[in-house]
Amino acid sequence: MTPYFKTFGDFLAMGGHGFYVWLCYAITFLAVLGLIIYAKNERKQTLQRLGRQHTQSRLTNKQRKQS
Repeated sequence: MTPYFKTFGDFLAMGGHGFYVWLCYAITFLAVLGLIIYAKNERKQTLQRLGRQHTQSRLTNKQRKQS
């Protein structure tokens, strides 16, 4: 069995298409990384918002019990 690329440089060049291939990989990687960061930030904000709502509802329930 013989390898398709004889050297690592040939692998990176990919027969003259390396720039486009590696650019596509980089764009995809950055997009996925951006989505992960976005999702983590949204989760954090949602948990904070739910925590505030929970605290407000507890305060409202205490006021109702006192009346």
